[in-house]
Amino acid sequence: MDVQHFRENPAGVYKMIEYTRDLDGKRVDIGMEQEGGSAAKREIDTLKKSMFEGYSFRGETSSGSKVVRAKLFSSACENGLVYLVRGSWNHEFVSELVNFPDPKFHDDQVDSAAAAFNYLSGKNSSKIEDYLGLYQTKPK
Repeated sequence: MDVQHFRENPAGVYKMIEYTRDLDGKRVDIGMEQEGGSAAKREIDTLKKSMFEGYSFRGETSSGSKVVRAKLFSSACENGLVYLVRGSWNHEFVSELVNFPDPKFHDDQVDSAAAAFNYLSGKNSSKIEDYLGLYQTKPK
């Protein structure tokens, strides 16, 4: 429904994460990629106890290449099963999707969108109804 895309120093990243957390509210599950190693596990644990206390927050470990992780999302896009709420972020987002996996282009939004898609369409597919209720684009 929305994409917050930015490049910042670490302090700026945490500020934008807090802004997005507050914008989304407590009904939205929050996941952050958890890279391998104990430092990443400590960061996720620290964030759970500080910035995300009272929120549904978890670290998501990833495996395989970004191309492999994006296959389901890519297939759904190609088959017209992905919808975007019209917004100022659409052009940049779609441009990144179209250029993926060309290494000359950034792929952070593809990686994030694929992770969200995989989460919503996987074992947590019952969550889709919860998210649809957050933003209804057409009256029923």
